[in-house]
Amino acid sequence: MVRLKLIDLSERKLPGEIGEKARNLTWLIRQGYAVPRSYVLPFQAGELCTQDLKECRQQIQQVLSQQLDPTCAYAVRSSANVEDSQHHSFAGQFNTLLNLRGVDNVSHAIEQLLLDGPSHMLSVYTAQTGLASDDHRLALIIQEMVNPVVSGVAFSRNPITGLDEVIVEAVQGSGEKLVQEGQTPDRWVKKWGKWIAQPTQSEIDLALIEKVSQQTSEIAKKYRGPVDLEWVYDGERLYWVQLRPITGLETKNIYSNRISREFFPGLIKPLIWSVNTRLVNSAWIKLFSELIGPNDLHYEDLARSFGYRAYFNMGTVGRILSLLGLPRESLELMLGIDGGADRPRFRPSARTMRLLPRMAWFILKRAISQRRTVADVARMKAAYEGLFARPKHDISDNEVLQQIDSLYQINLKTAEYNIVTPLAMGISTMLLRRQLAGVGVDFANFDLLAGMEEMRDYDPKAAIQDVAAQVNQLDAATRQQVIHSSFQAFNALPGLAAVKREMAELLKNYGHLSDAGNDFSGVPWRENPEMVFQMVLKEAERLAREEMGQAAQMCNQAEEELGSGKAQKMRWDELKLNRWKRFWLKSSYQRARKAHYQRELVSSVYTYGYGLFRELFLELGRRLAQQGIIETGEDIFYLTWDEVREVVQSGAPGTPVKGSGEVRLLIEQRQRELEQSRDLVYPDVIYGDVLPPVIETKEIERVLRGVPGSSGYYRGPVKVIRSMQDFDRLEDGDVLVIPYSDIGWTPLFARAGAVIAESGGMLSHSSIVAREYNLPCVVSVPQACLLPDQAIVVVDGYKGEIILVSAL
Repeated sequence: MVRLKLIDLSERKLPGEIGEKARNLTWLIRQGYAVPRSYVLPFQAGELCTQDLKECRQQIQQVLSQQLDPTCAYAVRSSANVEDSQHHSFAGQFNTLLNLRGVDNVSHAIEQLLLDGPSHMLSVYTAQTGLASDDHRLALIIQEMVNPVVSGVAFSRNPITGLDEVIVEAVQGSGEKLVQEGQTPDRWVKKWGKWIAQPTQSEIDLALIEKVSQQTSEIAKKYRGPVDLEWVYDGERLYWVQLRPITGLETKNIYSNRISREFFPGLIKPLIWSVNTRLVNSAWIKLFSELIGPNDLHYEDLARSFGYRAYFNMGTVGRILSLLGLPRESLELMLGIDGGADRPRFRPSARTMRLLPRMAWFILKRAISQRRTVADVARMKAAYEGLFARPKHDISDNEVLQQIDSLYQINLKTAEYNIVTPLAMGISTMLLRRQLAGVGVDFANFDLLAGMEEMRDYDPKAAIQDVAAQVNQLDAATRQQVIHSSFQAFNALPGLAAVKREMAELLKNYGHLSDAGNDFSGVPWRENPEMVFQMVLKEAERLAREEMGQAAQMCNQAEEELGSGKAQKMRWDELKLNRWKRFWLKSSYQRARKAHYQRELVSSVYTYGYGLFRELFLELGRRLAQQGIIETGEDIFYLTWDEVREVVQSGAPGTPVKGSGEVRLLIEQRQRELEQSRDLVYPDVIYGDVLPPVIETKEIERVLRGVPGSSGYYRGPVKVIRSMQDFDRLEDGDVLVIPYSDIGWTPLFARAGAVIAESGGMLSHSSIVAREYNLPCVVSVPQACLLPDQAIVVVDGYKGEIILVSAL
């Protein structure tokens, strides 16, 4: 016969079969946090209840009589084996009974919960989540009720976006108004010590919310993971009544366009995306792997294209930071997210310390390779030139593909240098800046590159100035003739050998440049010499005007600098340093200068080599156009690299595109998509892996705002449901708009595409069930039920926005 025991959760030794909810309460007690007196009946109570109800009643009465205080009110709530797991909360699926006084009432409540088990809606819930509805065991928590002056919930991390911020929601009185009745709470959000959101007015004391926020952060730190909590304040003391882990945050991806658009400022054609991301991201992963060891990172994990725009996957960046032992929250600084002064800082973790040998070896290897930079770059340049040893008309289509593969391998090495060299330059410059500050020299007023004429070899502006200077040295009549010529007419002019030679050198050395170095579909200078020639002529005119007014300009400049106290930049030999300090600084000074030169050298060669993709792919494009597979050679940029390979080798890319007709249709479709995307405004940050519905400004009629309850995006027709009598009106995929919800409304969520509620907070029934069903949800939306049925709305569960879209 099973002997039941009512276990005090403050006991040192507890049985294993009490459920995770009870175990989390025990953890809070052992950490020294105030928890109302709490007991638990283990799983065996439910088993005994089904086997011998009379015996179960007697034992429950007996154990309750021994421990319960007849003057106290109690809550009886579940602690099932399936609740508060790493993947599913089962929130609202098991009943809770409150304000029970006396052994008889508590005993009756326990019997009711054990016999009833989960709510009658569990089958709907489990069908939606894919879990078994009969695989549950039930323990019961009996907890003293606290007289609630203020109650609420708290999150140590935003459960919707995964961002590092504490969220506190509170109501006056019982927390059941917040969790079960869906009352709209007052809401505060703190980020790095600063309140970034709070109610315009609230009767709840901010000092209490500060205390809740502080203890929430402490609990999460001790728990070693993000948590959501329920709390009660009785006017004197803050009590914690429930703790759950916030799960799934590690897999949340955040995509940012803020950094990536510096490299890809516009729309990106499919071929450019498929080549660039594979090339650059593979180089980055190779470097990461040297630092952290073997991993499962893939180049496609680092970036993604939304609407033909580049977005970096900051979720993967955060994961890499974690692997390096750096705070994952550092990625929010990279995203430019604002907060208080308590920003995450680098604190070496145990993992960081374990990686120190790898880091040291990585730095040593890179230092050695940097010494070989000039020689290695020369070999790369020679390898690029070797690719074109044979005339293009002598090689087959497959040999062109092989050339592209060979070019990729060379560029992969150059891309690695193109990452490491700027990093080395930044480090050496930072060290020199600090050392100069130590001797009282402001780096901003120091001319680091003074006298480095070799830097001009990689400066197209300097080359243009050289040709322009040659033009200005011509006699007046010839100069006027050149200035009013086209590039073709200029080359036809007699004489002018020196200017023509300089112009030819300019196009040879910088002809690979284009508007965007990462987009080889753009026309480079060598294919548009007229544009380059006009740049030279404009520079010649500018230099001529400058020379005419040089004396007056120099005089005015001297007077301005004298009057403003503006200091001229100091050169190395002008620094007032003693012999020892000059000796101490010299190696850092030379290292920084060398690093700047190497950065320019590597950048120039990488841009040159990367631009060669254009020549090879255009050669294939011209051949495909001649075969009638595509319309023009330029159309090849609307196929991916893999599709190009398949078209060349088999006549078409893989399923479903087959034959030249389908290839053309695919290209036309992508051209239309690009054109349609050109004038649309995309968000800087995208949460999750789905592009939010992009809306033209002219479509927006009205924007409603509330509190994010569950993440995701959805566009669909509204259906307002005010009571159970309206349930049959909801059709599959409708946006469910409700005043509130409780357990009886759960079946609606299985049919909805998104949920909007006029009331509730992040732990309201609407929010919790929507999160379980992976439905976008926004709660606390004033007058949401006034939306007209069938109106089209876009629901943004990350931002808490509902956009009413006009029918255009």
